[in-house]
Amino acid sequence: MRNGAKINLPTYYRNKLFTEEEREKLWIDKIEKGIVWVMGQKVKIDNTEEYEALLEQARHDAIRLQGHQEQNWDKQKYFKKLERQRKKQQEEMKKWENHMFQSTEECPF
Repeated sequence: MRNGAKINLPTYYRNKLFTEEEREKLWIDKIEKGIVWVMGQKVKIDNTEEYEALLEQARHDAIRLQGHQEQNWDKQKYFKKLERQRKKQQEEMKKWENHMFQSTEECPF
């Protein structure tokens, strides 16, 4: 923007500008950084205590502001799901690295 603020590209333009492979690389880069946003605050996903506190605060704020009823939310299931997601991503990266090393060994140069 003209005032120096950075905003995300709308999905339509992002899909027009980047190929599927480039979008996948951008997504993997976001995962590797391990940074998520909770209610407008930036937090590293590895810092589980701070992340849990922000999630809990966001839930209470949503209830207070929007009048939503609390749903049954199982923290353990949620964090196990995040851990499985991280492990799967690491396994995919290892497979990709192994594939890259194997293909460079076959290179005649």
